[in-house]
Amino acid sequence: MKMERTGEIISYSTVIFLLLLFIWITYQAIYRTFIIPFPNIPLFFYIRKKKFYKKNINEIKRHLNNHPFFIKLTIQQQEVFASRVSDFLFLKKFIPKKMDSVSFEYKTLIAATAIQLTFGLDHYFLAHFSKIYVYPSKYYSRQKHQYHKGEINLRGAIVLSLEDFISGLKNENDGINLGLHEMAHALKFNNILTKDTDDMFRYHYNRWQQEAEVQLIKIEELFCGNSVLRDYARENIDEFFSVFIENFFERPASLKKEFPVLFEKLKLVLNIDPENPQAPGPRNSVMEKKYEKVIPVDLKLEFNPTVILPFAMALPILITGVMMISLNPYSIFSYFVLIFLFIPLSFLIKYKKYLLYGNCLVVKSFLFRNLKMEVFDFRKIDYICFRNARGGELMIKYYEDNQISDYKFIWTSDTENTALFIETIKKEGVLLAVK
Repeated sequence: MKMERTGEIISYSTVIFLLLLFIWITYQAIYRTFIIPFPNIPLFFYIRKKKFYKKNINEIKRHLNNHPFFIKLTIQQQEVFASRVSDFLFLKKFIPKKMDSVSFEYKTLIAATAIQLTFGLDHYFLAHFSKIYVYPSKYYSRQKHQYHKGEINLRGAIVLSLEDFISGLKNENDGINLGLHEMAHALKFNNILTKDTDDMFRYHYNRWQQEAEVQLIKIEELFCGNSVLRDYARENIDEFFSVFIENFFERPASLKKEFPVLFEKLKLVLNIDPENPQAPGPRNSVMEKKYEKVIPVDLKLEFNPTVILPFAMALPILITGVMMISLNPYSIFSYFVLIFLFIPLSFLIKYKKYLLYGNCLVVKSFLFRNLKMEVFDFRKIDYICFRNARGGELMIKYYEDNQISDYKFIWTSDTENTALFIETIKKEGVLLAVK
C-alpha cells in the first residue's frame, strides 16, 4: 500500500510540475512577445491595445497639437503618427521619480519624441526599453556620481528630467532637445541588443558611423567655436550621433551646410527628410538602385583553407576501418568506424576557398571547384564579421533584392593570412568586425 501511495504522489507531483512548467513557458512567451510589434502580439494583447487606442486617441491628438514635428505632417501621416504614439504609450511603463505622477500630456509628448525619431522606420517601439523614469528636474546619478538631465540604462530603461525635456520642446531652433538626444541613444542600442529593427537601419547606420568616425578624427578642424554642433558632441561617437540628431531635426539647413555627406547618410538611416517630412522616405530611390551583375576582375589574393585537422582525423579512421574489415569482413563495428569517417569529410565539404578581386569577394567550394560560387560585390556588402578569426565562421551581411541576407562560411586560416585578408578587405572600404 505504501508503495502504491508513493507512486501516486510521484505521479501527481510530476503532473503538477509539468503544468507549472507549461504555465511558466507560456508566461515567458507572452511577456517577450508583449514588447515587439504586431503581428507578433498575441490576440488578447492586440484587443487590449485597440481598446486603449479607442479610449485615448482623441486626447492623444489634442496633446500632439503642441508637438513641433507632428504639425508638419499631412493629415494621413498624423493619423499614423498618433496611432504609433498610442501603441508606444500602451507598451511602455512610465515611472515617476521624486514626483507624484506623470501627466498623460507629458507621457504623450515623450512618446511623440520617440516616434518622431523612428517615424520613417518599420520597427518603431524601441522594444528593449520597457520603462521610462521621469524626474521633475536634474537628478543625481548613483552610477556616475553626478547630476544628469537624462540617460539610458542598458537593462531597459530611459531616464528623463521633465524640466529639461519640456525646455527642449519649447526651444525648437537651438539644437538642444533632451528627448531626441536620449531617444537617439536608445535607438542605437536597441539595434545592438535586440532583433527588433529593420536590417536597412543597420545597413545605413554602419555607413553613417564610418563617415562620422572620419569626421571625428578631424575634430580640431570641425570644432573651432563656430560649429553648429555643441562641444558635447566631441565626447565619443555615441554622443556625436545624439547631438547630430538633435540638430538634424531642429536646425537641418545649418547642419546640412556644415556636414553635407553625414546629413544625407542620416536621412537614409532614419528614412526621413527633416526639411520635408511629408515626402516619401529617402531610402525609396536609393534602394531601387540596381547594380549591374559584377564580373570578377583583377585577382589580388587567394586563400585556401587549412585542412590539416580534418585530414589528420580522417586518415587514421580510414586506415583503422580498412584493417578491421580485412580482418573480419562481417564485423559491424568496423563499418561503424567507417561511418565516423564522414565527420571529418563533412567538414572538408564545407571548407571554402576565398578569392579577393579588385571589385568583389568570391567564395567557392574547396573540394568541388566546379560547384556554384558565391560572388559578393563590394558595393553591396553591409559588413563582414569573423567569429574566431583563426578557425571559425565568416559571416557576410549582403544587400540584395531590397533586403539584407546573411551568408555564413567556415573560415580556417593561420593568423598571418587572416591579418592579410582583413587588411586587404578594409582597403576596399568594407566594414569588418572580429569577435
